[in-house]
Amino acid sequence: MEDKLKLASNPNTPANVLDELFDDKDWDIMVALAKNPNTSSKVFNKLLDMDSLYLKELIVRNPNTPKDILKRLSEDEEWQIRKAVAMHDNVTPDILEYLSDDIEDWEVRAEVASNPKTSEYVLEKLFQDEDEDVRKAAITNPILSSNLLEKLADDNDYKVRIAVTENPSTSLEILKKLSQDEDEEVALAAKEEIERRGR
Repeated sequence: MEDKLKLASNPNTPANVLDELFDDKDWDIMVALAKNPNTSSKVFNKLLDMDSLYLKELIVRNPNTPKDILKRLSEDEEWQIRKAVAMHDNVTPDILEYLSDDIEDWEVRAEVASNPKTSEYVLEKLFQDEDEDVRKAAITNPILSSNLLEKLADDNDYKVRIAVTENPSTSLEILKKLSQDEDEEVALAAKEEIERRGR
């Protein structure tokens, strides 16, 4: 049994060997398989079928979790799992778009909004979100185009304009314009960002 656990825990164990280890119902081996970077989608699916929150958390934290497994986890009932999917390095724009409609938890949508893999189309939708944190995360996403940032810099809501100053992609030209904003908080935020950038 100890040899099987060592194999399941070894990041160099080939996927086909890990596949065979799943038949062992030893909990420690299941945990090791969930953590192993070489675990196959086949084994991940079997682990997910066990419906253990702990195993799901381990799988979603595994840096090599494949896209098909992330897709399945994006539909999980636990918001923490869906949020972790939105933060995963292997998440795809289509999974992020699906998660952008998460009506159960704003934190999931906020992670989607802050992910640089999220499309500008989805971000524009999230600008209108009912939750202020989601809107701010979308506005400060570094993938926004200068045209969209320029448009947002003219928004009626001063909080939106402040968020524009916090976006690393906001041009110096837009920051200079916002430094002259009629709202003192916006102007101050823009001036501080200009100073922070050393200009």
